[in-house]
Amino acid sequence: SLKVALLIGNQDYEGLGRLHNPATDVETLARCLASLSFRVIALVNLTHAEMNNALNEFCSMLHEGAYGVFYYAGHGFKKDELSYMVPLETPHSAGDDGGVAGFSCDDCLCVQRALACMQETGAALNLLILDMCRAESR
Repeated sequence: SLKVALLIGNQDYEGLGRLHNPATDVETLARCLASLSFRVIALVNLTHAEMNNALNEFCSMLHEGAYGVFYYAGHGFKKDELSYMVPLETPHSAGDDGGVAGFSCDDCLCVQRALACMQETGAALNLLILDMCRAESR
């Protein structure tokens, strides 16, 4: 059975603070999944367009009976019960406490959209792993 993994690690954000582990985590997970015969697509520091393209390409590889693994490490947030992955160039506004208070959902990749894309393929296994905060966006 075909096994495909898409691993995305965003860490070099401008204005949000650099994260220290996403690239290393993607590299480590890529080695582990490759040892289990997964075809691995490992990407680091993606823009919104690049994340969308990678997701679409990944989903086009999945088919009935395949195993799909999607991993994301980076900034994230939730709004109206949906979760979002934050690309590198995403505009944001600072809150009163200095933390990130506002993202536009249109500038980010919706987790539920990623899962739906995987589910529509008829794959036998869809595994979604998120290493991100889910701070409430205002």
